[in-house]
Amino acid sequence: RDPATPQPPTQAPQIFISYRRDDAAGYARAVCDELARHFGAERVFMDIDDIGAGQAFDDAIRQAVGASRVLLVVMGKRWQGERAGAAPRINDAGDFVRLEVAAALAAGLGVIPLLIDGATIPTEAQLPDELRALARRNALGIDYSRFAADIERRVAAVRDALGEPAPMPASTAALLPSSPGSTTAPPGTPRRAVAVSMAVAMAVSIFAAVIVALIMLWQPRSARPSPRRCERRGPGRKQFRLAERPLPGAFQLQWRGGRAARQRFVPRRGARRP
Repeated sequence: RDPATPQPPTQAPQIFISYRRDDAAGYARAVCDELARHFGAERVFMDIDDIGAGQAFDDAIRQAVGASRVLLVVMGKRWQGERAGAAPRINDAGDFVRLEVAAALAAGLGVIPLLIDGATIPTEAQLPDELRALARRNALGIDYSRFAADIERRVAAVRDALGEPAPMPASTAALLPSSPGSTTAPPGTPRRAVAVSMAVAMAVSIFAAVIVALIMLWQPRSARPSPRRCERRGPGRKQFRLAERPLPGAFQLQWRGGRAARQRFVPRRGARRP
């Protein structure tokens, strides 16, 4: 793009990142990258990326603030711009950080202070008149040791300030059919392929379960357990012998002296062992 040509405002509301370069430039870049990943780079305004060479800085700031709905104030421990032997730079009428925040507060934007590594928000007495409302804004912290978790919660806070719903999880979105007029998921996209693959896998699983159930219900005759034939020889002693194949018949007791002395198996007449 031509750096000297002002960019047309984006249709969706922008997210403005305000910071002081000698205070929290590294954190501001990390926050900008994360927001661009979630919302798109065209919706995130950062001066070093979006102000072209030769473009008036204050005019670009006013245009960007006018197209924004949320302004993030990345505040480190030197955000006020303390100087030796002089008042902090935040008190200067031409300080760009002061101009950015004052324009956002005057326009009624959602101004969210991001406190970096234990920094504290200045009191009303430490701020110029047009910035005193900043001291009453709810601030959110970002710590180096838990940056990934903190930035995810800050992205959710920005989404709430924009009034946009949370994105649908990828696993759920892949199962939804695409509408005929949709441009985000036309037929033939990977989302449709994933849905077809899951349907095929489910059908194969059901077919396999049916086959296993049929195998368990049907067993060949040779695989069925054979009944045990028992012979009693003497009191308290038993001798077991497994028949190779079951024969149709019945067990009978032989009585001797009024007591059951022996149990034997009597095959049915005409039964033959295969």
